[in-house]
Amino acid sequence: MGRTLFWVIPLTAFLLAIHAAHATSSAPLALKFPSTLGPEDLAALLGLRQRILQSADAWDLVQNRTFGVGAAGHETIFLHDHLDEALPHLRSTLLGLAARADSAAGWGVVEGETLRARCLELIRYKGSDSGKSSDIGWHADGATLVTMAIMLSKPQDFEGGALEFAEVNSVEDKIIFELELGDAIAWRGWTRHRVAPVTRGLREVFVVEFWLEDDCAESRQARS
Repeated sequence: MGRTLFWVIPLTAFLLAIHAAHATSSAPLALKFPSTLGPEDLAALLGLRQRILQSADAWDLVQNRTFGVGAAGHETIFLHDHLDEALPHLRSTLLGLAARADSAAGWGVVEGETLRARCLELIRYKGSDSGKSSDIGWHADGATLVTMAIMLSKPQDFEGGALEFAEVNSVEDKIIFELELGDAIAWRGWTRHRVAPVTRGLREVFVVEFWLEDDCAESRQARS
């Protein structure tokens, strides 16, 4: 007998998703912000990986994850309170970008809400000479309202790895985004998306997911 798998989504997030789906059916699936962070912030974000790998709680913050069907694994480092300690100004910058994206795209999921970080992550995708690629299969982000990713690699550092978005019932008419170093992109948590296979080099990104529940810096939960 088969099992039924499901997410338990907080009621407020569920109602916001229903409202947004009706109010913004023609809204863009994602919104890109060029050159969001400067060189110092980008270098500090990349430096957090080594800081965490050398910390006492590295065993709890470093994972190899796979999402979706047919996806290869990728390294994920959960930043928790390390981000606010190293870059205390970045949280307000990210919240401001999420609000700008929500307003510009007409999503209607952020206004009047107090957003908290569901997760703060550094993600690495590696290419391989053997042809085995690192990617994330098609998926959505569960109870997340707005997800943001910031590119930490230069385009010449890797091949593949485009960020792709699609409507719920089809991946045929997908929308593809290529990101430059420092670019940010935002989307609603329930939007289907994936990272295309990385076939060469190293692709590194910083990702934050915003929701209405506990902040990961306080709960220290990798992802609820």
